Amino acid sequence: MNREGAQRATHTTRLSRVSQDRWAILLLGTVLLLTFAHRIFLLVSTEFPINDGGLFYGFVRQIEPVFPALPDTVSYNELQLPFAYPPLSFWLVALMGKLGVDTLAIFHVAPILMNLVYISLFAVVLRRNGASLMFVALTMLFFCSMLRTFEWLVMGGGIPRGLGSLFLMATLLVVGTPDGKERRQLSTLRMIVAGALVGGTILTHLEWGINAAVSVILSRAMGSPNFKDFARSLLIAGATALILISPWLYFVYAAHGLEPFLAAGASGQFNNLASRDGVLAILIWGVINPLIPLGIVLLLIRKQYFWPAFFVACLLLTPRHAETPTTMPLAIFAATGAIWFFSTLQQSRRTRAIGWAVMLFFIGVVTIPRFNVDFLARGAIVHALRRPQLEAMDWVAHNHPHETFFVLERYGWWSSSSAEWFPVLTGARSTNTVQGREWLRGSYEKFYDDDLRLKRAVVRRVSPGAVPKPSCDEIRNRIAVFERPRFLWSEVLPECFPAAQFKPVYRNNVVTIYELLPGAFRI
Repeated sequence: MNREGAQRATHTTRLSRVSQDRWAILLLGTVLLLTFAHRIFLLVSTEFPINDGGLFYGFVRQIEPVFPALPDTVSYNELQLPFAYPPLSFWLVALMGKLGVDTLAIFHVAPILMNLVYISLFAVVLRRNGASLMFVALTMLFFCSMLRTFEWLVMGGGIPRGLGSLFLMATLLVVGTPDGKERRQLSTLRMIVAGALVGGTILTHLEWGINAAVSVILSRAMGSPNFKDFARSLLIAGATALILISPWLYFVYAAHGLEPFLAAGASGQFNNLASRDGVLAILIWGVINPLIPLGIVLLLIRKQYFWPAFFVACLLLTPRHAETPTTMPLAIFAATGAIWFFSTLQQSRRTRAIGWAVMLFFIGVVTIPRFNVDFLARGAIVHALRRPQLEAMDWVAHNHPHETFFVLERYGWWSSSSAEWFPVLTGARSTNTVQGREWLRGSYEKFYDDDLRLKRAVVRRVSPGAVPKPSCDEIRNRIAVFERPRFLWSEVLPECFPAAQFKPVYRNNVVTIYELLPGAFRI
C-alpha cells in the first residue's frame, strides 16, 4: 500500500472511531439520564425511607446520646443486642444528626444519592482502566438494567450497604483492574490508601469489605511484576486495614467475645458455598442473555482473569449478598460478548446489517424486557411506608405503647417495612419481627423459617392464579406458632379474622388492628 493509501485508511479508521464514540456517548448519556431519572423518582415519590432501616435507625438514635462513643449494646423490639455491626455509617449519620440534619431524612435520601454516585463511579472505573467509550456505554446499559444495582442499596437499610459500595468503587479506582498484560509496581502511598479504603469498607459493611479485600488481592495478583511486589503490596494494604479496624474488633471482642460474629455468620448462609437463590438468579441472567457466557469465555481465552475471578469470589465468600456485586462482572461479560459479536459481523459488508439487527435485538428484546420483568415481579418490593401505615403507628404509639402486636404484611422479613419500623415508631413490641435476631445465636433460624412459611402462604392466598390457595385456618395456624400477642396488625386477608375472635379497634384504608379475644388462634 502506498503512502496516500495508508493515509486514507488511517483517516477512514479515525472517522469510524469518532462516529462510534458519538454513538457511544449518546447511548451512555441516555442510560445515565434514565437511571438518574428513576432514582430521583424513587426519592420524590416517597415520603419515608424505602423498605427497611428501622433497626439501623434505632441504632443511630441510641448512638446519639453517647456520641462520639459507641454503646456496648442497643435495644430493639425489647431485645438487647450486642452492638457488633460495623459502626462507621451509623457513626457518620449520628454526626450529621448532631449537626442538625434530620436523621429520618438521612435514611430516606442518603441511600438513593449514594446509589447515583455508585453507578457513576462504575463508569469511571471502566474508563480509567482503558475501556473504550462504546464498551463503557454497553456495560452501563446491561448494568443499569439489573434490578440488583439499586434494589438493596436505595432502601433505608442501604445506609451501610450504600456507603460500602462507594468504598469498593474507590478501592477499584486506586488499585485498578489489570488484565495481566501490563504489570507494574504500585507506590507505597497508593497501597496505604488502598488498605485504608478496605479498612473503611469493613468498618461500614462486612460483605462489601470482603469484596474490597478480594479486589486488592486480585488486582495485585494480575498487576504485580513479580511475587516480591505482590507480597509487599498485600502486606502494606493488609497492615493498614488491620490497624484501622483493630480498635473496633477489640471493642466488640472485649464486650461480647466472638459470639455476635458467630451468630451473624450462621444467619448469613456462610455455611453454604453459595446462596441457592442468588446463584439461580445469576444463572437465569446467563440463559436469558447468552452474551454473558460468551463474554466469560472470551475473557478466559484472552487471559483477562480479574472480573471472572471477582465473580467467583463473590459467590463463594459473600453468598448472601453476591447478587449485588456480581452485577458488575455480569455487565462486563455481556458487554464483552456484545462488542466481539458486533465487531465480527462488522468485518463484512454483508453482515453489517445483521450486526446492527443483533445488537438491537439484545437491547430491545433481551435487556429491556428483562428489566421490565424485574420491575413487575421483584420490583414491587421496593416500597415505602405510606401515610395510612404511619397514621396507624402513631395511633399505637399514643394508645398502646409497650403492648404486644403481631404485624402481618405480605412481604418477607428481608423486604418488610411495617414489621421493621413498627417497634421504633410505636414503642410497642412486635412478636414476629425477625430483624435484630441475626445477632442472637439460636434465635434467628426459627423466626426466619416461621416467617417464610407464613409469608409464602399469604402470597399464595392473595395471588389470583395461585392453586391451591391456603385456607384461613392455615394462615391462622401459621401465625399461632409465634408468641401470642394482645393485638394483631393486619394489612391483608381481613376475611381470615372473624369478629367473634378478633375485635377491630382501629381501621383505615390500609391497616386494621384487632384485639385478640379468648378464642383467637386456638389450634
